[in-house]
Amino acid sequence: MIGGEGERKTLRLVAQYADACNLFAGVGTEQLEMRAAAVRQKLDVLDAHCAALGRPPSAVERTALGTILLGPGGQSAEDVIAYCRAFRAAGIEHLIFNMANVHELWPLEEFGRTIIPAVADL
Repeated sequence: MIGGEGERKTLRLVAQYADACNLFAGVGTEQLEMRAAAVRQKLDVLDAHCAALGRPPSAVERTALGTILLGPGGQSAEDVIAYCRAFRAAGIEHLIFNMANVHELWPLEEFGRTIIPAVADL
């Protein structure tokens, strides 16, 4: 896996050498559509690099890293579900989350109870 979004070097190196890429999905759920569109554009660049090298784009797993704060003052479960759907529609296969309040048990329970079942079939 190679993480980064540089269109000329990093994504070219991903196309040439990596089994997976990791892009930045952003923090929180504000400006979600704009961020998902930016990730889609990065994946289009990656696809072009793959084509130039004669490698099928499907050979590179597409992941993204995002940060959320589930709960008061942050995002709701519905916000996170919308976040997952937006990035899946943009071409991301797996989302990786930083959770600012991971030291609390209830956000993890909420993820397992509400969010994962809602996005498992994406």
